Amino acid sequence: MITRLVTSIVFAVGFAGATSAYDLRQMVDLIERTPWGWTTVENVCVEQVRYFTFNDEMDIMFSDIAELDEPLVYRVHEYSSYSITMEIDGETRMTDEGVPVVWELRFGGPDGICWRATHWSFFDCSPFLVRCPELSPTS
Repeated sequence: MITRLVTSIVFAVGFAGATSAYDLRQMVDLIERTPWGWTTVENVCVEQVRYFTFNDEMDIMFSDIAELDEPLVYRVHEYSSYSITMEIDGETRMTDEGVPVVWELRFGGPDGICWRATHWSFFDCSPFLVRCPELSPTS
């Protein structure tokens, strides 16, 4: 079951103007519209491009990455107005307590997202992924 987190914490540091969505459908629509590219690669929106899709119930997210044969499968645990918390099926990375890492996909505006492991500090996040223009299929 997916629950909605109610929080009074203002997530402002590093996310000024962050996208706020009040239901999961809005968040899914923002994520699924276009491909996403890591800002850490030389050719953003060319290397390591990701596509995110959700099942109809919005309790499973698929992350298609060109370098992988199969998409990563994420199980949605909960969401808030600025993030979706999920775990990867078959996650091998463990916390210091020996449990699989749970990930929070955070919105940094309509065109930026980042990942935060839930055992990290509240303000820590991965490098950003940015929304890419629609990419045409290669032949």
